[in-house]
Amino acid sequence: MSFDPASAAAAIRDGLLPPSVRIHVPEAGSIGNVSFVAIPFNAAHPEGAQVVANLLLDPEVQAHMQDIDVLGSFSVLDPSKLDPAARAAFAALPADPALPRLGDLARDGRCPRRRAGSARARRRAPSPPGWPGGSRPRRR
Repeated sequence: MSFDPASAAAAIRDGLLPPSVRIHVPEAGSIGNVSFVAIPFNAAHPEGAQVVANLLLDPEVQAHMQDIDVLGSFSVLDPSKLDPAARAAFAALPADPALPRLGDLARDGRCPRRRAGSARARRRAPSPPGWPGGSRPRRR
């Protein structure tokens, strides 16, 4: 079992699984991204941490990390919001028969929609007092 949708393809390439292995995504959805970044409200150097968070969200870095020959970790970015050059970088990534397409992981190619009123659908809490610039790191 793995939370990483690229793990089967990587294990096949490493000779750990037979070439016929494919991932299964439950119809109800699943947690499929294992990369999380958080900046504690009392971080010693929040501005530096914000630089790192923004770097990790950079489309070029995300495309590099999604490359199955590098890490194979699917991007957290919404492809529809990327500029043409960034979309081209993702389109140029190597393919693998065991590597799912983004559309295989969600019906609309993004995270499953949350039901209105559910605990998960509620807005994020406002930024803690003293957060630099009064907001959380920006997503590109």
